[in-house]
Amino acid sequence: MTNLNEKILLLDAPEIPDALPNFPGSQVNLLPLSALVSPLKVLIPDWQCSPPEPAPVHVLLTLLLKEKPVADYRFTTPIAPELFPFEAHIPETYLAQEGEHEVSYTVDIGGNTAMAMSTPITVDLTAPNFGNPGEPPQFPPEIDSEGITQRYLDANNDEVLVTIATYMQQRACDSIEFHFGSLAAEPVIIKTVHDATSPTVIKLNGAIIRGIGSGTMFAFYRLRDRAGNLGQQSSFKQVNVNLS
Repeated sequence: MTNLNEKILLLDAPEIPDALPNFPGSQVNLLPLSALVSPLKVLIPDWQCSPPEPAPVHVLLTLLLKEKPVADYRFTTPIAPELFPFEAHIPETYLAQEGEHEVSYTVDIGGNTAMAMSTPITVDLTAPNFGNPGEPPQFPPEIDSEGITQRYLDANNDEVLVTIATYMQQRACDSIEFHFGSLAAEPVIIKTVHDATSPTVIKLNGAIIRGIGSGTMFAFYRLRDRAGNLGQQSSFKQVNVNLS
């Protein structure tokens, strides 16, 4: 329990074990999409701070989301200490709305109710760039005019630097799935976005290019955020490859 300045005794906040780790600038306690398809696990700390009553007492634990009840759990004292942290669940139907929500609980012990501190969670159901296709990848001017040649690779560390422009809702730890070859090609590189404001540079190495071969290639990408939301294919760029 924690004693606040207002001298209101609040129970310890619940824990959300499936939330992704936080870092500066991240969405707070972001839930991956995989955590939204079944009841969300919430761990309730031990609220017992005094000796048990001599006679059995009925206890009602009420789980709250945005200050509204979503699940009830009933106990009778004495409650075994090994039951804690108690595993409660928020039904997945309550997690269909995007945004930051507060998870809390109350404990009613024989008619006396104690409130807990809250824990924020974030539900994100929208792919980066608001789900819109991104701008086409940018290649060096020499590639635009002459294509990718072995001469270019020999003169440029056996790689082509491809730039992905910044996009709406860009966040650190988004990922860019870069495709090169046919429009049905699987991604050849997955690059993690460094920050929210900088373009991302992808190093397309010569081994990948030679493995695909010469011809007219399509370069495009898809954006995926930390929650797992995958965006549409970006606009593509046609690139001529001539390795002969």
